[in-house]
Amino acid sequence: MSYNANLNFPIGDGTQSVQAPIMKPLNKPMNKAQPFRPQQKTGVANRGDSEKVEELSAQVVELKMSIDGLEKERDFYFGKLRDIEVICQDCENGDPPPIIQKILDVLYATEGYENDEGESKQT
Repeated sequence: MSYNANLNFPIGDGTQSVQAPIMKPLNKPMNKAQPFRPQQKTGVANRGDSEKVEELSAQVVELKMSIDGLEKERDFYFGKLRDIEVICQDCENGDPPPIIQKILDVLYATEGYENDEGESKQT
């Protein structure tokens, strides 16, 4: 956008005139808000915060290690149960012994298992 440069403005007693300058639009918005930057704490309070951060970080590491151990244990026992299931299914060909059916019943039982809604499923 440009402005008409042929405009003349009178100066003083009106016998002289000045040509208006050509104005270019600004590409930057005016009065742009500065981003909020919280002030950093210094002194004694900051030392207390860093101790708290270290304590919480140690707890996070401990909990992650605990989760890793539980996941390994879960996978171990799931593998064992899966092996038992495969053995029992192999024995189902023909007339399986009653113990095989009892084992399969235990493996497939959902008693005591809660679904996402918190309701206990019964078989």
